[in-house]
Amino acid sequence: MTKPEAVNIIKFDPDSHLYRVDGIIVPSVTQVLEDVGIVDYSRLPGSTREMALRRGSAVHAACHYDDEGDLDETQLGGEGRTGQLGPAGGAAEGQSESGEKGLGRC
Repeated sequence: MTKPEAVNIIKFDPDSHLYRVDGIIVPSVTQVLEDVGIVDYSRLPGSTREMALRRGSAVHAACHYDDEGDLDETQLGGEGRTGQLGPAGGAAEGQSESGEKGLGRC
């Protein structure tokens, strides 16, 4: 008899921007990239970083709603997905046309 595979529970708290796996806080992708020196945001003005963080959260939310079939594109600005979401919104549009869903889509 084979053992069932363990299932990790991954949760994200958008208010604290913390990720947890089975209740244990783990670093975000951005934190890992900074820690290993692939990206360096230390020279960005705080206002620029805040704007990028808000846009990233908007892209994440749009991908979530798109995956669920609940995305209201009229809320994305006058230029649709590429409006307020920038290039990531356009990439999400191209990926959704391919039929790909779920993790790794956005």
